[in-house]
Amino acid sequence: MANIAFTSGMNHRNGVVKADRIMVENSETGAAEWVTLQEVENLIVGSVPAVQVSGITLNSNEYILSAVGNTFQLQATVIPSNATNQAVTWSSTNAQAVSVSASGLITRLQDSLEPVLVSATTVEGGHVASCVIPANKSVSVSTAPTNVVFDSTGKTVEGVNYQDVYVNITGTENKEFNILNAPSWISVTKYESYFRIMCEATTASREIHIVVQSAQRESSTAILTVSQTATQYVAVVESLSAYSILGVPSHGQQFRIYGNVDGTSNRMLATGSLPEWITAAPGSDGTGYGQGYIDFTVLENQTDQERSATVNIYPQGFTSNGKQLSITQYEGSGQFVEVEGIDLGTELYQFSNADVGSSAYLPAYVNPSYATDKSITYSIVQKEVSYDGINYSPLTPSWFQTDQQGNVTIVSNVNGLGGLKVVHTRADGRKVINGLVLSLNNPGLQGHETDSPLYYGMSQDELEINNAAQMTKWIRFEHRYSANYTILNSPIDSIDTSDYPWLQIIFYENTGFRFQVQQNNTGSDRTAYIKLFYQTPGHARVYVKKFKLTQKA
Repeated sequence: MANIAFTSGMNHRNGVVKADRIMVENSETGAAEWVTLQEVENLIVGSVPAVQVSGITLNSNEYILSAVGNTFQLQATVIPSNATNQAVTWSSTNAQAVSVSASGLITRLQDSLEPVLVSATTVEGGHVASCVIPANKSVSVSTAPTNVVFDSTGKTVEGVNYQDVYVNITGTENKEFNILNAPSWISVTKYESYFRIMCEATTASREIHIVVQSAQRESSTAILTVSQTATQYVAVVESLSAYSILGVPSHGQQFRIYGNVDGTSNRMLATGSLPEWITAAPGSDGTGYGQGYIDFTVLENQTDQERSATVNIYPQGFTSNGKQLSITQYEGSGQFVEVEGIDLGTELYQFSNADVGSSAYLPAYVNPSYATDKSITYSIVQKEVSYDGINYSPLTPSWFQTDQQGNVTIVSNVNGLGGLKVVHTRADGRKVINGLVLSLNNPGLQGHETDSPLYYGMSQDELEINNAAQMTKWIRFEHRYSANYTILNSPIDSIDTSDYPWLQIIFYENTGFRFQVQQNNTGSDRTAYIKLFYQTPGHARVYVKKFKLTQKA
């Protein structure tokens, strides 16, 4: 240790002694040395070690900021208190909801559904202390009812096989929800503010807790308890729409039998064993509340004996508590059933595409469908055909051709009509005949009004004329060959106006025709229904259009 002695380096001023240097003894050499006071101070301070940071605490570990704008001053204490480095930093896990200043002042800026953690961290050592700011808003989920009880048949105490559960979500505008933990024996259908559950039938007691969860906040849930009683249940066919089907024709028949089922939400029916001449297909209306049904098909009886069967009809999945259906079919006796008629389904077929090579399938069906000999022949007719009470002149049959399956093909693109004839020859030589009119009148005729700013083309079904002593409406028709338009001479074959003496129709070659009406003094509107006919180059009289002509009062 150095020895210190005061020497002449001291100053005397106003009775105060001040030393600007001191003499010290060098411990290694033993020699005395002069040093300044600043050198002594530097020597002493440099020999004191820094105090390390070991931790940090806050003046509050949890503080509630219940409303926007609330504040609180957090104070951080570095441990130990004489630590050399006292610096800390502040942070918030949700600065949009709760902010923190550099001095530790926390402020609620907006509501939050989740807690916010505000932390202070020492610069030296990274020690952390935190304060929890609890959420000031919450999402709550509830259901009504909270418990649902089904009996073993899948019905509630109200006697229906479903339960509507309403969901109430508060604390957020988002009302969407999820259903969790629904087992396979429960079906769930979600709607906007509720869900519907249906329960399968069972013979054992069971219970499940279904979780209803907020779609926005997964931690917000409600529990719905669904239970089913353990009582034994029995499904029963209460009634059938018929208990006996007598006199099924020998050629066979199809029919549907409905059944009411109780004791289960499944309304489907099933049958017991069936004879080989009967088949069955079960069905339901799909709602779960209606009847089940079975479609039966009785096949043709080719024997000379009447036959009967008793069919057991049960609730699907059961083999008891059903009803019986008796079915009796007449003997076949090898009888021969003649064709009584032929059905083509329509009187007129108009080709949508009149190009050569276009075809249409026009099948014919014999009546009755169980006729023994169902053979028919198809042909294109050249004789006059009739449609809508009008007879049409013969057309060249080569415009169309047909095979013996009813496929008709266009072989010429000249507009007009033809006929398809279907013939069946009975065993006694008499013929059963039917036919339909074939039309190539498409694109056909185009009509245009020529002297009025209004357009009443062939697309119009009604034409209106104001009351006048003389009022004329001109219309002409154009006939299209391929892509060209050609105005025909006398395009309108005839118009029958005998029932309308107040209406006159004047024909003009190449320009069409005009309507001319007399003054209407009746005090009310009057109407004429007019049919237009067109004469083809082959001299066939073709029905073009029927429309309504009204003269205003």
